[in-house]
Amino acid sequence: MLKALITSKARREIILLLFDGEDIPYHPRDIERLTHLNIRGLLDQLIKLENTGLISAKYLGNKSFYKANRDSPYYEPICHLAKLSIKLGH
Repeated sequence: MLKALITSKARREIILLLFDGEDIPYHPRDIERLTHLNIRGLLDQLIKLENTGLISAKYLGNKSFYKANRDSPYYEPICHLAKLSIKLGH
């Protein structure tokens, strides 16, 4: 279902990870390890998703951590879609 709406595999994998209902910030290397995505493409998608307001970044020194933006009006619908996709075996 999510595959039909979001054609970018990297963006889809990031959304499935960050919008699982947990409020856990992830370092890009952790996202890379969990999703098996190329770090360059992953960073590009993180920046794009941050620019849309769907995810937020927190910077601690030279490290960045990303998580779903709970203040986004799309947070609940995307969480619902992500959970449904996981349940159906995305």
